[in-house]
Amino acid sequence: EPRVAEARAHSQQELAPPLIGVEDVAPLALPGEVLRFDARLCVHEYVITNGGTSHELVVQAMQAHTDDSDVCIVALRGLLLGGEDAIANRLTLVLQVPGFIDTLQRVILEFPKHEVVYLVMRLTTHMLDLQQRTGDPQESLAEVQAMSIATVLDSTQEWAYKEWESLLQALDTLAGNHGSDTGRRLVARLDIIPRLDEAWGNIENLTREDNVAKMIVKAFQEDTERLLKL
Repeated sequence: EPRVAEARAHSQQELAPPLIGVEDVAPLALPGEVLRFDARLCVHEYVITNGGTSHELVVQAMQAHTDDSDVCIVALRGLLLGGEDAIANRLTLVLQVPGFIDTLQRVILEFPKHEVVYLVMRLTTHMLDLQQRTGDPQESLAEVQAMSIATVLDSTQEWAYKEWESLLQALDTLAGNHGSDTGRRLVARLDIIPRLDEAWGNIENLTREDNVAKMIVKAFQEDTERLLKL
C-alpha cells in the first residue's frame, strides 16, 4: 500500500499543471479601437469637468492619437479652458511634458484645416508668451507658432472678429513688438506677410456688404497695418 500511494502521488504531480506566477502572465494587448475610445473619453471628460481631470492624460491622448481629429480638437479646447491665469498655470505644466511641441507640429501636418490649426495657433500663442515672460523661449515652439499662423491664413475663407484678433495677437507675439528676431526670420521664411496682406485686402473688399468685415477693419486697421510692415 505505501508503494501504491507513492506511485499515485507521483502520478498526480506529473498530471498537475505547473503553477503560474503573476510575473509569467503576458500583459493584455488592448485593441486599437478600444484605446482610441478611451482617449476620446478622456479628453471629453476633461472638457466636461472644466479641466478637472489630469492634463497629463489629455496630453498623452493627443500624443498617442494625432491622427484622430476628435481627440485633437477636444483636447486643444480643453487646454484653452478658463481665463488667462488658469491657462498660464496649466500650460506651465504642459510645457514640461516631453515631446508636446512636436505633437502640435504633427497635428498641424495631419489636419491643416481651420477648425484645428486655429486652436493650435491660440495655444502656441499662450505658450510662447509664457516662455518669453520667463525668459526661456524655445525656437521649436516659435517654428510651430509660425506654421500655425501660415496655415490659419491659408485655411480661413471667412474671418470672424475674434479670429482676426487672435491672428494678430499670435503674429505680434511671434514677430511684433513682443516677438523675437527668430520669429521675424520665420515670418519671412514662410511668406506670412504676403498672406496677411491678401487676407486683409479680402476683408477690406467686403466692408460694403459685410458687417463683420466692417467691425474688423474699424477695430484692427492700425494693428494690422503695423504688422504688415514686418
